[in-house]
Amino acid sequence: MQILNLKRFSFAAPKSISLPSPSWPETHKRKAAVAAQTGPLDILAGKRVLLLADVENLSISGFDLGRSLCYASLDRLLQQGSGSISCHAFFSRKADDHKLVEAFEAISWRAHPRDIQIARTSRGVETFANSDHMICFGAGMLVSQKPYDVVVVATGDGALGCDLAKAIQQHGSQGVSILTMSLAGSTSHRLNAVTNPDFDGNIEIGADCLKHIASGAQQFRFVKPSNSAGGQNAFAW
Repeated sequence: MQILNLKRFSFAAPKSISLPSPSWPETHKRKAAVAAQTGPLDILAGKRVLLLADVENLSISGFDLGRSLCYASLDRLLQQGSGSISCHAFFSRKADDHKLVEAFEAISWRAHPRDIQIARTSRGVETFANSDHMICFGAGMLVSQKPYDVVVVATGDGALGCDLAKAIQQHGSQGVSILTMSLAGSTSHRLNAVTNPDFDGNIEIGADCLKHIASGAQQFRFVKPSNSAGGQNAFAW
């Protein structure tokens, strides 16, 4: 994943984009400029919105900034900013762990958990804790069930975001707008609506939906998909 350091990441403000070196150190993510407010949200006004949240990616992105994402705060902003919105959270979990499901249901989000799997492969015993395939399957089901004016793909993952955009264009409502939602410092250049016509805009999650990890808020842990040894990240409510 390439790193995009943005003060405001949208098709309307291309001059705000700063292109870093591909070898930019991981520690520089914590220095990424985070907008004070989440936005722009005006494109959601009066629209029927479907939100697809890659919870693992958003959690890791927040942790890299030394923050945790407050989904309750994000939900309040989205409810206020749209005509109607259906929010869906995709994530991996330990089998029979219902904490995240209950937490998302408490804010009226639909949870789509995928149980973490441990399996022996040709490379040895590996942990599979990535819900990307679940997101793709779920997106296809959801966009075919009812018409939406806007689909928000909440991830900074370029490969996943671009694949979803193509699929939604082919199978979603005619004329549907596709936006991304992600955090500064952890957004692929491929998702930039300035240069990628598959996207109609980009929403940056701002400081109004982030908390410092050391604040004592309740935290849930995730395993980084790329690290079978169990690197962890957190988000808060």
